[in-house]
Amino acid sequence: MLRNRQAYLECLEADRLALSLPKHRGLVLRARRVFFPDHTWDFVRLLRLAEYHHNSGHHLRYLMAQYRLSRLSVKLGLNIEINCFGPGLDIAHIGGITVSPLAKIGRNCKIYPGVTIGTARTGDTRAPRLGDNVHIGAGAAIIGDIDIA
Repeated sequence: MLRNRQAYLECLEADRLALSLPKHRGLVLRARRVFFPDHTWDFVRLLRLAEYHHNSGHHLRYLMAQYRLSRLSVKLGLNIEINCFGPGLDIAHIGGITVSPLAKIGRNCKIYPGVTIGTARTGDTRAPRLGDNVHIGAGAAIIGDIDIA
């Protein structure tokens, strides 16, 4: 969980490496981002920002980050709650990804579109727990009390 700024920055760096993005953005890369935005990176950054503010107790900042995250989630078709994924989240393509807020996924997870991770039924508190270095293929449904190492 991201409780301090150092953990937040380390998690962002792991996510950037997982998405294979360049470290320093020069003038050409910044200009290209205006015309060809990377919505996946924008989503991951907002997700981590909302996690950081929520876990640190910054209520107003959390509400603003959560509002921006929810708007982008609707636009991209991603329904991923905060505090589910460890560092190194790699979303291969946008669209049709749903993750329960009760699910716990470890480091370096690569997730493809059409994935559902959640509980068996409404009100159930048993959700999947996935370990480190897991690749979840397109169209996978991981439902119920499941442990994947």
